[in-house]
Amino acid sequence: MSALFTFVMFLLGFITYRWQKGEDRKLQVQNEKRESYRNYFATASEFFSHLRNAYYDISEDQDAMKRAEALMSNLYRDQEDIAFFGSKEVLTECKKYTKSLTEYRKEILRYKKNGENDRTGKKMEEVNDYRNKAFALARKEILGGSKEESEQVINELFEQYENKKKNSSKDGVSSNQSGNGKDLAK
Repeated sequence: MSALFTFVMFLLGFITYRWQKGEDRKLQVQNEKRESYRNYFATASEFFSHLRNAYYDISEDQDAMKRAEALMSNLYRDQEDIAFFGSKEVLTECKKYTKSLTEYRKEILRYKKNGENDRTGKKMEEVNDYRNKAFALARKEILGGSKEESEQVINELFEQYENKKKNSSKDGVSSNQSGNGKDLAK
């Protein structure tokens, strides 16, 4: 009977150990996913902020486009991390967001070079739309809940953020002084 008890306890311990290892692995992957999303959205927000500063020629930020250019490789690297840890749906939306950011960059460069046919406002709206969609989908995936709830939270967040930016610029505060948006991804 003692041997049977020992065997049952060993078997129970083995099963519990395997189950706990599986749970630990799931938690590790979830943490990696969360970190990859956080890094991507932080880099994308910083990139976008530098692009806006370059477009608006904020006097304190003469090198904004150079800093944006330096962030491009980080943006693509962070997107690659999402390909490794994130879902296909989030990756698809992040790729659209990245593409809209690079198109916005090209439009700013075109406008700065030619000084005509300014379509940057339209491109900035596209960036905001893709950002909100990607951010909401990543939030839903990490926290659960409905797609509608995530979209509502993200839209309210960025609406509040954009209103703050508009009010700050009316008061003579540059967008660089009012924050670069990096904290939004945390």
